[in-house]
Amino acid sequence: RSGDLLDNRGSVIADAGPSSASDSSQGPMLIRPDRLYAHGESHTMCEKRWPSRPFSAAHATCVENLFKEVEVWEWCSFTNVRRKSNTEPVLHRAARMIDHFNRCNTLSQQCGQLSLAVAEIHVKEDSDEQADLFRRIMDGAPLIEDGDRRMVACGYREPKKRNEFWKLWLLVVPAGCDNPQRLMEPMHLEHANLFKEGNAFKRVYRMELIFSFAVPTVERCTLRCIDDIKRNGYTFTDGCGLVSAPLLKAIKQRYLALHHGLSLHRQRQIWDATCVQIRILGYKGNIVLDPRLTGEQLQLPRSMRKYTVPGIDDEPNNIGKDVVIDGWPIEVVDVSSESPARVPQQVMQVLEGNGCTRASAEILKSQDEHLNTLYDLLDKPSVEKALSAHLSLLLDEGLTDNRRMFRNKLLAGFDPAIDTHMRFFLEAQANEQTKRLCRAVPLEQSWQCMQVPDWHEVLPEGTIYIPFAPPEAEYAVIAKSPLYEVGNLRKLRVVKPEDYPQLRHHRGCIVLSTKGARPESDMAFGSDFDGDEPWVSTNPACIPDGQTPEPQDYRCENILPVFGQADLAINLGDFVQKNWRGGNQGRINNALMRAASEGKEKMQTPEYAELARCFSQEIDAIKSGQHVKMDRVTKLEDKLLALPHGRSPAEPKFLAYDEYLKLKNPNLSQRLMEVDSLIGKVFARGFQQHERLACIRHIVHKLDSDLEVAWGRQDENLKTRLLLSAKNFWIAYKNQRQRSSHSESQEVPRGELRREALKRYNAPRIAPRDTFIQDQRKLACDRAHALGVDLEWFALAMYMEKYQPLMQNAQLDRCSFPWDLVAQELISIKLKFSSTRALVIDQRVLQDLVKVLQGGHGVVGRQSQATRDDHA
Repeated sequence: RSGDLLDNRGSVIADAGPSSASDSSQGPMLIRPDRLYAHGESHTMCEKRWPSRPFSAAHATCVENLFKEVEVWEWCSFTNVRRKSNTEPVLHRAARMIDHFNRCNTLSQQCGQLSLAVAEIHVKEDSDEQADLFRRIMDGAPLIEDGDRRMVACGYREPKKRNEFWKLWLLVVPAGCDNPQRLMEPMHLEHANLFKEGNAFKRVYRMELIFSFAVPTVERCTLRCIDDIKRNGYTFTDGCGLVSAPLLKAIKQRYLALHHGLSLHRQRQIWDATCVQIRILGYKGNIVLDPRLTGEQLQLPRSMRKYTVPGIDDEPNNIGKDVVIDGWPIEVVDVSSESPARVPQQVMQVLEGNGCTRASAEILKSQDEHLNTLYDLLDKPSVEKALSAHLSLLLDEGLTDNRRMFRNKLLAGFDPAIDTHMRFFLEAQANEQTKRLCRAVPLEQSWQCMQVPDWHEVLPEGTIYIPFAPPEAEYAVIAKSPLYEVGNLRKLRVVKPEDYPQLRHHRGCIVLSTKGARPESDMAFGSDFDGDEPWVSTNPACIPDGQTPEPQDYRCENILPVFGQADLAINLGDFVQKNWRGGNQGRINNALMRAASEGKEKMQTPEYAELARCFSQEIDAIKSGQHVKMDRVTKLEDKLLALPHGRSPAEPKFLAYDEYLKLKNPNLSQRLMEVDSLIGKVFARGFQQHERLACIRHIVHKLDSDLEVAWGRQDENLKTRLLLSAKNFWIAYKNQRQRSSHSESQEVPRGELRREALKRYNAPRIAPRDTFIQDQRKLACDRAHALGVDLEWFALAMYMEKYQPLMQNAQLDRCSFPWDLVAQELISIKLKFSSTRALVIDQRVLQDLVKVLQGGHGVVGRQSQATRDDHA
């Protein structure tokens, strides 16, 4: 099948080297793909909703021409692929795929130019529409029709978060194309030898890599496929390769050139990093610096190869042979760096199961400190506290529009003790942080970063190299979520850099030994080195007294391959249908966490170990096609928890509430119970604090003195006119806002893909609320012009019209009007009439801020290791 397609590849391989390229004496094979990009002018962005005529229940939201020159998340129309310069941050693999297919494949040329789209599908479970969806995918029938175009499923994007919908990639073909399905397989098979994979589910699972997101960097390297380090049936280097220093430097230079707006601290992290997660050809995983390599060498083990590319690396045995890749970019997914991490719930349970009583005390103490600081921030707000909280959020999550407004008001001299709008912002942040503190708590000397194997094979068994560990650290623990058994927490001895000079070049990652009978990464609940980021801590309170036991083997045996039909459309339909519901991971996880919360004795039972193995098998089910049977889970759950028919008389509170602290099932409100375990205590304290925060009321007691002075200097007649106009404007604003909110609630849910795309490109949001605010601001400008005054004075009139009655009646402030319309104008007036030109900060607070900048944990949540230059 692949051989037939090679005849249609045109000049994809311009120079495949001499016929004896397999002989190393003839030099490396040269791979030079044909022109990957078409150059030209850029396109503008617009949005279009496609009617779903054949499939009436599928709501597809597509964005057309969204930065067409680089990547389109919801709508890829690459009929005329265009690219600006080298300043765009992303390039989708789908862009290259459809561009090459349009130019080089005779089937495409016969049917006309093709393009790609991706749609978010909303259907009811077990409905006729859902059955129709699966049938159309398998039959290659159009899911969406629009005039002279038909859209046929050709790929998928699995939901990555809870409550997300499935996304399907669609091949857009002209209506005159008789059999669109005959175009889908050639398009895939020109880029991936998918049928070399016998398991039909894994075949489709690999298909997702073709449509993956990555950042293109260096387009030339010398690739060599090497053997993994293997022992006892385990792969000690699973998913991690090697890269030379010059090539890694070029990759990072290109990556930084494509990413504008990164903080200085993040730029330094990338610059210093020695581990990068990449994708090139059919390879996926991490690459780590090896000073022994020279030139543009890239050595990737066989475990990184997910599929082969026709004509490039599809030889039966290409181990040790150099291939010069020219014109095919090394795509960067992420760059490893250490960042302070919170202790998640499952790690708390395993720490408790290993007898780390000091860790429990330290975690509860840290949570109390953060919760009290958050409550004090709202109960007794001040400029200093607000500045510290703002800086913490800025370091942790970056600058958003709301945070920029808050910062500008803070620097202009607005006092959060008086300004209720600023307290709204602080309340939102405090609530968000409190919700996080219910489930994960910051702890000193705890980080999260990627893990890499010791390719030098110098680390003894049971040791770890942590470049950023404190000099006094003797032991460390690592854990990779999810984890359930006490042995999934690995206690390792920390080695000193002077004892192992071969490893001193590593930065921003941890190095695990490749010696012993079993990899430490595998014992951390089956993790590997292709991008996993474990939790690592050198905090003495988290170190168990004895050595943690070895957990069971999670490799699934007796799993037969599912060959299926050699038809990608049928394979795709089977895959989506089998995995649409998401499996039984949630139920197994809840049973394990509830059992662990009842004591470590439950964690040592055979039923608990078997359930943990079921969870591991369920994770692999998306690739194997074999989900765990529910009757097996029910029997284990009944025996483990001593429940009649799997039913519980009460549900632990930490399991009954979701991440928004809302009951998952309202019927459980009368069947909740507290558990006397660490995660039960952490959740109870956080939940109680969340309820305390809800009792704080933002009553208007005073107006801003500078704005009052500015208002007092206006003519009385003018003030009367302004107030009357502002009153009418506010009434119209509230009515229009209510109608707009009702209209939004009646619309089809807007695609998450679109929001994600706009966020990735830093593009202006074009959401209904943004449009409403823009329209209202324009109306305010027109109203000010009609009154013959600057917008600043009309903004001040809106402020006085709203806040004067609230102050006189000691009422609550319930909305952000007029700040969301005219914040900059009010800030400008404040600066003109301010009696104070600089913030006066207490020396103690300044010292705390310096500690935050130097990398310690701040007052709100997890902090980054920032420097003074970031926020000078």
